[in-house]
Amino acid sequence: MRRRRRFRVALERFVERPDPHERDDLELLALRDLLERTLDPDDRALLILRYIHGFDATELATMTGRTPEAVRQRLSRARARVIRAASPESIPSDEERNL
Repeated sequence: MRRRRRFRVALERFVERPDPHERDDLELLALRDLLERTLDPDDRALLILRYIHGFDATELATMTGRTPEAVRQRLSRARARVIRAASPESIPSDEERNL
C-alpha cells in the first residue's frame, strides 16, 4: 500500500509539473520569430549554421563564396541586429502600440 501511495503521490507531482519541452518549444518559436523579423534569409542561415551547427567562418566562406572576413563581418552585424531587436527598449510600450 505504501508503494502505491508513493507512486500515486509521485504521479500527481509529475502531472502538476509543466512539461519542460513545452517551455522550450515556446522559446524556440519566439527565437525563430525574432530571427525571421530581424534578418534576411542569408544572414539567418549564416547565424544558424554558425551557432547551431558549429561551422566556422572559413567553412561558411567556402559554402557561400565569400571571404572568411566577410562572413565574420556579416555574422557580427547580424548578431548586433538580433540583440538590438531583442532588447527591452525595442519593444513598443502599450501607448506606442495604440498610436
